[in-house]
Amino acid sequence: EAVSSLVTRSKKNESLSMVYVGGVSRKHYDMRLLFEAVADCPFLKLTCVFREDEWRSVERDYSLGDHGNINVLQAHGEKLGGLLERASLASIIIRPVPYWDFAMPYKLFEYMGFGLPVLASKGTAVADFIEANDIGWTVDYDADKIKALMIELNADRSQLERKVENIRKVVSLHTWDARAS
Repeated sequence: EAVSSLVTRSKKNESLSMVYVGGVSRKHYDMRLLFEAVADCPFLKLTCVFREDEWRSVERDYSLGDHGNINVLQAHGEKLGGLLERASLASIIIRPVPYWDFAMPYKLFEYMGFGLPVLASKGTAVADFIEANDIGWTVDYDADKIKALMIELNADRSQLERKVENIRKVVSLHTWDARAS
């Protein structure tokens, strides 16, 4: 079990490390507000793994030049696994549009498999799942509220440990085999 070998990834004096893996677009995967919030949190490093063609289509909508704590890249296989293993938490902060009323991204379950607590936008099916299983945090889709939560987590890293423990308790219920049954 991958989660059983996890330890707290973020030591008090290290930066929090958040990862997002998935789509980026203007409609269903708008990440600009997350970038805005993270830009104001120098203690937080955000790595986003986007498909190259999607990123190229929206890159001009994002200003990365001023933010040394946001990194966009393409990764898969071992490189992606390494990113997930080193992260403190994962993000599914997206603008809540009707699509997210029912959509459950595959990456949520992959994040769980890596023992990553997940931060998600309130008003989405993902947020409902996270709240029901107590495996992360949900927050209004508002840059100031996201930033405030990141400041709180940075100050109290034990919150991350509690969420990892909750993931350990429920992860076996959400494997492909368990979900198929």
